[in-house]
Amino acid sequence: MSVALHGNLKDFGIAEVFQLIGQQRKTGLLQITGEGQTVQLAFDEGAVVWASPLGRTEFSVLGDRLVRCGIITRARVHELMEESAASARPLPSLLVSSSAVEESDLEEISDLLSRETIFEVMGWTDGSFHFTAQTIHHDTPAEKLIAAEQILMDGLRMLDEWRAFKNLVPSEDMVFQRMGSVEVYRQRVRGKFRHKAEQVDRVFQLVDGRLTARRIIDLSRLGTFEATRILAELHQIGVIEPLDAKAARRLKRQSRESRPVAAYVRWGFAAALPVALLALLVFVGLQQQPAGGRSIGTPITRRPLEDVRQQFERRRLHNALDARRFVTGNWPDDLSSPDLLAPLGELALAPPPSHAYYYVKRADGIILLAPKR
Repeated sequence: MSVALHGNLKDFGIAEVFQLIGQQRKTGLLQITGEGQTVQLAFDEGAVVWASPLGRTEFSVLGDRLVRCGIITRARVHELMEESAASARPLPSLLVSSSAVEESDLEEISDLLSRETIFEVMGWTDGSFHFTAQTIHHDTPAEKLIAAEQILMDGLRMLDEWRAFKNLVPSEDMVFQRMGSVEVYRQRVRGKFRHKAEQVDRVFQLVDGRLTARRIIDLSRLGTFEATRILAELHQIGVIEPLDAKAARRLKRQSRESRPVAAYVRWGFAAALPVALLALLVFVGLQQQPAGGRSIGTPITRRPLEDVRQQFERRRLHNALDARRFVTGNWPDDLSSPDLLAPLGELALAPPPSHAYYYVKRADGIILLAPKR
């Protein structure tokens, strides 16, 4: 017989609920409603297996988080969710089997989603909860489960620190601009360095005068608490500063309106260029034919067509890199991503060349280099 526990958060707080589940090593599903949403936490013998807001479908929240973190496009997630519904295969399995998402990235975002959910509900003081004892099926190793007692200690500490620095980033819609070097931050906090250097660099590189604090938090994959604390410390030291609301809206409007239009023009030109060149070659060939219809002159060799294809592929890669930078806020680590060309569609006249293109980063952008032969 299943055991249920339910109550009101005003009478029985989140900390007390977690403490009871942890001390009694309960296994089951905890559902909490508050702040205009409902979240679920799965427990196995008092330890959290996973936590997530309740979405429209079982994995819709996970799919949305993958999109927000710049790992996959929304169109691709929608396509795989439709396939999941038709085949009864879970979305995580399809994401990995289709090579749309690396298994390591999926694990990272799943863990991030659980930590974000726990951090959010720790601050709730109004709402209701309902715990149902039931079997929780999972394959998560025991060492990766989060003990309820650990959640309490970490959660209370984070809430206390959150109050101390949240006023420096009061809104997730804030837009910051750089005012100095990240080295200034390192020198100022020498001896009391709170974060790994790579985490600070990751957040600092995302500050570009256009991305909101929420977007920076998502793309950094550090979670709301850690990323916001880094933004707050960078702001406090003066390495970054917020743009005024008017300037931020103007820059965001320019980003939405100007860049997509320019991108569509480039894509259209890239698609039309090889067709126009081929038409010109055919026209010249027809003009060289005599009245009898027998061709005179030199036949077209394969080299001009190969040159057209190579030019088209270079333009397509340039456009794909621009599109990825616009969508995710960052350049891709390499050119092997399976969905790098997804925004451009299947426009190629021929299969990609066997020699890979490569590029180098510069302060003002990237330089695409021809294949090594």
